[in-house]
Amino acid sequence: MMRWVGWVAAVGLASALTSARGEFVRGDINGWSTNHPMTLDTAFGNIWRVTIQATNTNPDSGYLFTKHDSYDPKWARGSDATQNLAIGLSQKGGAVDHRMNYANGRFYTFNLSGSESDNDRSYVVMYTWDRPNNIDEVIDDSATTTGAVRVSVNMSGNFNGQYVIVRYTTNGIFGNAPETFRAATMLGTNAWIFIPAQMAGTRVDYYVFTTTLPSNLVYASPDLCALRTRRAGATNYSYRAGTMNAFHFPTNPEPTGAFMRNPPTNGVNPGTSLFFYVGNQFAGSGNTSDMSGLRLVHRRVGGSAWSTNAGAFDVAQGNNKYWVAALTGNTYAATNEVEYYFRATATDHNTTWIGTTNGGAGNVRFLAEAGAQAAPFRFTYGGFVANLGNSWHIPSNSEPPGVTMRNPLNKPATNQAVFIYNGTQFQGGPEAGDQSGGYVVYRRVGDSAWSSNAMVFNAESGEVGNNKYWRGAIPANAFGPTNEVEYYLWIDYTDRDNTYLGTTNGGASVRFATDAEAKTNTFKYRYDAAPGLAAAFLWHNDNRVALGASNVQFWVKIGYAEGTGTNRFVDFAHVYLTTNGASPHGSFGASTNAAAIPMQFSHMEEDSYEGGDAMWWVGYATNLPQFTLLRYRIGAYKATNSVERFADFGTSGTNDNVFAFSLGTSGAQALVVDGQNADYTTSKFFVDEIAGDTFDLVVRYTPGVAVTNVEVFSNLDRRDYAEVDYTNAWIAGDGYPDGIRPPDGNLLTIADTGAYFRAWTMFPASVSEYVWTGKVTKTGAYRLTARYQVAGNTNYFWYSSAGRRDHAIVVSPKKALDMTLYELNTLTTEATAPSFAGRSTFRDLLGIGNPGGDDDSFDPFNLEYLNFIQANCLWFQPIHPNGFERGENDPLTGSPYAPGSPYATKDYWAVMPVMGAGNSEASALSEFTNYVAQCDAYTGSVGSIHIMLDGVFNHTSWDAVMGQGGVDLGFSPTPTNKIGHLRPQWYSLMTDYGQPATSYTSAYLNDFATAPDRGDFGKWNDVTELYFGKYSALVRNNPEKNGDYLNEDDVYDFAGMTTDIKDLWRYFAYYPEYWIKKTGHSGTNTWNAAQDDKGIDALRCDFGQGLPPQIWEYIINRTRAKKWNFVFMAETLDGGKPGYRSNRHFDILNESLVFQFTQSKINDSSALSYAFYLRNLAYNNGAILLNVTSHDEVMPDNDPWVTAARYGAISSMAGLPMIFYGQEQGIGLHDAFNPNAALDGFADHELNFGKYVPHFKRWNQLQVWTNPPPNSDGLDQWYGRVNWARLNSPALRSRNHRVLATMAGPEDARIFAVAKWETTGAGPATSDVVLAFTRFVEHGLAHSAAANTFNLQPVWSELGLDTGKLYSVRNLASSDAAFVFTNGWPQSGADLFNNGIFVELKVDVGQPITNDGAVVQYLKLVELDAPNQPPVISLPGPHILAVGSSTSFPVTVTDADGDPVTTNFVSAPSGATYSGGVFSWTALPVSVAGTTNLVVFSADDQQGEPNSVVTNTTTIVVSFDIDADGLPDGWEWTYFTTLTNTPGGDADGDTVPNVDEWIAGTLPNSSSSFFRVQALAQSGGRTVAIPTVSGRLYRIYYADANYTNGVSWQPFANTNLGFGAWVETNASGTRVFTDDEGTNSTLGPPAQGRRVYRVTVE
Repeated sequence: MMRWVGWVAAVGLASALTSARGEFVRGDINGWSTNHPMTLDTAFGNIWRVTIQATNTNPDSGYLFTKHDSYDPKWARGSDATQNLAIGLSQKGGAVDHRMNYANGRFYTFNLSGSESDNDRSYVVMYTWDRPNNIDEVIDDSATTTGAVRVSVNMSGNFNGQYVIVRYTTNGIFGNAPETFRAATMLGTNAWIFIPAQMAGTRVDYYVFTTTLPSNLVYASPDLCALRTRRAGATNYSYRAGTMNAFHFPTNPEPTGAFMRNPPTNGVNPGTSLFFYVGNQFAGSGNTSDMSGLRLVHRRVGGSAWSTNAGAFDVAQGNNKYWVAALTGNTYAATNEVEYYFRATATDHNTTWIGTTNGGAGNVRFLAEAGAQAAPFRFTYGGFVANLGNSWHIPSNSEPPGVTMRNPLNKPATNQAVFIYNGTQFQGGPEAGDQSGGYVVYRRVGDSAWSSNAMVFNAESGEVGNNKYWRGAIPANAFGPTNEVEYYLWIDYTDRDNTYLGTTNGGASVRFATDAEAKTNTFKYRYDAAPGLAAAFLWHNDNRVALGASNVQFWVKIGYAEGTGTNRFVDFAHVYLTTNGASPHGSFGASTNAAAIPMQFSHMEEDSYEGGDAMWWVGYATNLPQFTLLRYRIGAYKATNSVERFADFGTSGTNDNVFAFSLGTSGAQALVVDGQNADYTTSKFFVDEIAGDTFDLVVRYTPGVAVTNVEVFSNLDRRDYAEVDYTNAWIAGDGYPDGIRPPDGNLLTIADTGAYFRAWTMFPASVSEYVWTGKVTKTGAYRLTARYQVAGNTNYFWYSSAGRRDHAIVVSPKKALDMTLYELNTLTTEATAPSFAGRSTFRDLLGIGNPGGDDDSFDPFNLEYLNFIQANCLWFQPIHPNGFERGENDPLTGSPYAPGSPYATKDYWAVMPVMGAGNSEASALSEFTNYVAQCDAYTGSVGSIHIMLDGVFNHTSWDAVMGQGGVDLGFSPTPTNKIGHLRPQWYSLMTDYGQPATSYTSAYLNDFATAPDRGDFGKWNDVTELYFGKYSALVRNNPEKNGDYLNEDDVYDFAGMTTDIKDLWRYFAYYPEYWIKKTGHSGTNTWNAAQDDKGIDALRCDFGQGLPPQIWEYIINRTRAKKWNFVFMAETLDGGKPGYRSNRHFDILNESLVFQFTQSKINDSSALSYAFYLRNLAYNNGAILLNVTSHDEVMPDNDPWVTAARYGAISSMAGLPMIFYGQEQGIGLHDAFNPNAALDGFADHELNFGKYVPHFKRWNQLQVWTNPPPNSDGLDQWYGRVNWARLNSPALRSRNHRVLATMAGPEDARIFAVAKWETTGAGPATSDVVLAFTRFVEHGLAHSAAANTFNLQPVWSELGLDTGKLYSVRNLASSDAAFVFTNGWPQSGADLFNNGIFVELKVDVGQPITNDGAVVQYLKLVELDAPNQPPVISLPGPHILAVGSSTSFPVTVTDADGDPVTTNFVSAPSGATYSGGVFSWTALPVSVAGTTNLVVFSADDQQGEPNSVVTNTTTIVVSFDIDADGLPDGWEWTYFTTLTNTPGGDADGDTVPNVDEWIAGTLPNSSSSFFRVQALAQSGGRTVAIPTVSGRLYRIYYADANYTNGVSWQPFANTNLGFGAWVETNASGTRVFTDDEGTNSTLGPPAQGRRVYRVTVE
């Protein structure tokens, strides 16, 4: 070790360090010597490197890099490298040294890139406390795992500030995608990292290095940032993932002429030799390998020793090579069962062991022999009676739930896979068996060869009661149109003989003991005649919704598409509709007798079919006639096909059905509520009870007959009576609230004012019409109908009969429109790692300064953050403990997911223990209740923060417990008693969802139904369905009754309500009360905001449409009686009837708008405005969730500003804007094949309905806090400004709106433009008026600016604007929302009315996208006072005067406003006067001749405005020579007091004309005044004196001769001014000049001693 002053140099790198030397570190610390040579690392980027130990401390040391021993060349400061933090730049010839500080004893490693020829060279400085430790050993377990590979690293010492990075790639090239860096976990001298599992056969190359620099620098410049490195000698470490693609399917007919176990069947004669084939893919794409050997390992089942038979290469066919091993005859005895597996070796893969997990139908490859030995293939020699399993396949049976056993059942399209299911009894009787697998064996009828596909356990609904279900498939495109296919099933068991399923009657299955018998008794089906892609099914089932009086929305479900709507089976769909009663005809979008109404793709829905998911399409018909028979068909087709199919093709409905309906229920009765037909319609109100909001509800009823009494019957405003069990003389009461089971309305009269539902008398408005006006003052979910009585009959006749249904009245708290939601998962939001230890809890979601708040140093999310983004309501994914029995298994572990699905609720009355730091229910509850209290007490600008829970009432986990709520209600002695044990009747029966279950032994042994009741999108196997009684939309059996979920008869079977059902209603109705009290609310309305806002504030009702409407009405009203401003939001994503139904009781709909962004990916703002238009019609201005994604959905785009633009657009509409956590930080779409940690935003994702969403069943981590997504700078602040604007603008939150078109006519597709106002017609002076504009940034296009002018005339009166007013605007979504625009503003109302409003949104074109107004402009109109009109001064002029003449003129001052004006005489020429409004002046003295004189007046209207004081000016020009006679007027007036003299006149008779007198400056009226030399002298040179006047040019001449007229005059030698000529500047006097006879004058004395002079004047 060489010691120098301040430093010690040391090198120890386990990499290719060459002996090349030439670069040096030289600095103050070593006297600028060359004793720190750097070593070139050629293996890792040709980096020069040296490590040096400091021997003293210097806070400001200089250094540079040199080549060889000289300073030429040298590299010095471009920018300094901050130790362990930043990369520096060293520039060739730099004049200033690099600077750094160093501390005694520490080690400093310098890495320098580039070579001598480079001018600029990047470098880093890394320091460690001790000498950097080397990487001693790197090992991995790739040879023993098919999953994630663990790379273990052993260091020479503790890490000492270093951390370990593994850099790996899967394409053999570092520096190109795909490659990944992973930081290791470190402990002591060991580190380890897991390289994720790769597709089998993938080659992974990697190496290991250490560093001390930040990861963003390391990942960008890994070679430069490496401190110590290690490879496998001269190459990188590498391995092949998994096993080779070797396979053995015993019954597969391969290679040609054989089965892979030949013969393949059981019952073989023991003397027969068997041949075992193993195939290996050696060519083509995918996991190819070079197999080099085979061994067959076998023994008798029950034996101890294994035997081995060597195999040999047999044949190559296609991309496969086959090896074969033989088992000679008589190796085993009759009836022996033999088990076997294989050992396959390869030159380029790990040794692969082949076994099976399903008894032999398929194979499984293992890297360890133990795996195959534990899962061998089996077969049995002949000589015994078959022991068959109890399995079956009945193609038309509806099992497992949700599908038929052959799906599709009949006439599949050729592009569809046909799925074949079998059931098997696995428990509950002597025939129970353990099915381990099987095959679907199939061929085209008439073909010789059979094909087979393995069956798999049906994970979606694999276990129902005593039965398990398995599934196999006949693949798509295997056969042609009209082909008939036959098939049978081969079922493998672990405890029974192979069982073969065929049929003897084409329907029910028959069990056979041999393959040969089944082959002669096959099932059959035929493919449809249509070739190519076509709709697999169209299911309409009368799914239409009336939108107002004359518009209808049609919905149809079509099969199939994938993911978010790709690879669609159809491109177009149409409704063919007639209004004249004729049967509609039409095809491919055209019709001869019907309107062909186009339909649009809406969204995807999960389907039980394994080959794809279903699409929902929607169409709209407008201006349809009422009380008229309307008939229609719905067709769909692919653009590239000639096949159009019509609803309800391919379903339980009628193919090519003609549907019919009429708008309005014909008959004598008519009930109208607030102007709309009452039949199953809805009135929506939003009230603030504290403010005393009141609305009138006007009801008009025409009974259509002569009546004696007419009444309205309703529970309007009677939520506080929901708990009453009312009695009267005819009603005994049942011990339950009338909100659960109301009494017979026929037994309630006008006198029963204490009942939940009551009657009010209606009064005649005309001979046939009756009217009643109700008051809407209290929040709740209400119903209304009417009834009448006739003479001689005491019975009531009800409007709600004969197909007519109740009217709904939903009165919501205004708070529902004032919230901005933020959806999050407690465990993930502030997690530091995707693990139990790294999870976040409620404490973490508070700030460090909050009581009970965050107690670690990682605090990116807290209440202040919510204030920053201006979100005032948190929607938590379910917080309650979840169940694990029958829970979904994690495929990575084979065990239940951890922490598991929050939607499988186990205990509704507790908080999930892991949500508390103490991992107990008590600590979690304490943290949660404290969290709510802190949110309630928050005083930031966003106000108190509301809490929305996510309630799952449709189903529970299979092991759900009663919880504290069950104890409180007396249903259970302890919280831990299982609901199934105490109340199995609370659940639906597995065979009929319309009946209660009867028994529960355990989660695995019961007769409970799997949720949900619907079967069209599969089953949720981890949860079981609750039974709330029978109602119209309940699906009792599926698939045959699946269409009932669209039943809108609005009937509930109150008569059939049992005690169990009523108790179940009480149980869930108690839930909101329990939690509002548990979180700080008194449970009593006080109408004091500070008290009423305490506790949780809202409930998102998961799958809300899956409960009867009547129970929701009870839950809502019971809750509002305790907390009036509690908000209910329903999940109802279907669109169509379910959403319409939910709108009849919920405040907010979490509905299908989101699919416009995540699936349809609309690129045109008009598509969004149309979507809002349709929802306003369908929901009668009901409010919806305004979200662009959620926990079930993907992000709209990878460009966060595309997502933000859509958020900006929807935030200008009524409803609840929602941010999904991470959205405001810029997260994008997850690509499973090319993950991007920053863009993904989360550590883990789940494939959900064909799309990848953040995993909420596994431990997960929101990573945006430490790994920000790209292009997201300032994005969170942008969201905060948009949200601030909304929270502070009643207009933006209001339901009052109109979409703005351009002045040219249509909407602008690039700009979502909408006018919003708080109060109709009030105007911006007294009410909030906002014009909202959002640049609808397009998917897939470069950002571009957009500008247009929008027409305000259609909405002028609603906005309350006035053409006589003056307006400006403020952008509420800007950095200064108070700033009133001045550039181009103010504008007059007349200008805005006539010319519209111009808006330009520049996005990031030439500016940052975060600039104010770049994407969003929420322009609040500001009405200014009428502008002051300035006074006007009228002055005549200009004026032209002669000297001595006079002028006078009037000065007129006017003021358009009529203000009193004072006039001031500001300035004028001397002698002027202003009196009586008249100005006068005489143009004297004569010095004014030739001047222009200003006359200035001012006027003041006394208003103090900037334009109150004005001035005006006129001019008086006094001419120099007004008569143009060559004599200046002032000269004439001075000598003659008249201007009548002529230039040639001689007033003084001295023979000199007047003009010459003026030129010479002599007196024209004195004959003794003339121009002459006054004196001539000769002393020291000759001098001449002459009289002069100002403004004249004088010249002097001389002659050296006697004076004569003919003398020759000479000018002075120097003719420049000042010598022989000059301009006189003095007023008058005598000028004396000297002839010095020099070079400037006369050049010498006169030759004859005589000289004469002459002077001229001009």
